[in-house]
Amino acid sequence: MAWRYDDPRWVRLDQSFVLLTSALFVASVLSWRGVPVFGSEPPFRPLGSVFLSGAMLLQAVGAIFSRRRLYVVSYSLLVISMVCLWFSATAR
Repeated sequence: MAWRYDDPRWVRLDQSFVLLTSALFVASVLSWRGVPVFGSEPPFRPLGSVFLSGAMLLQAVGAIFSRRRLYVVSYSLLVISMVCLWFSATAR
């Protein structure tokens, strides 16, 4: 069972993924700034998790632009997200 490319369920799925990754990004930023979002323990590599969740958010937004056939914007966001992934692996 495959959905057609222009099925409105894809748009709702993309929007829900943007909402989910936005919440994760906000929680990671708050945890990095010292707010105990994920518990009372200090977070493991908080700056790296901010970059990782930011990269996931950029990929989700890029999927929406790709669905609207704005490929230049979509690929630009994908490249920026890969840079963020590199920073998440190397940030201390």
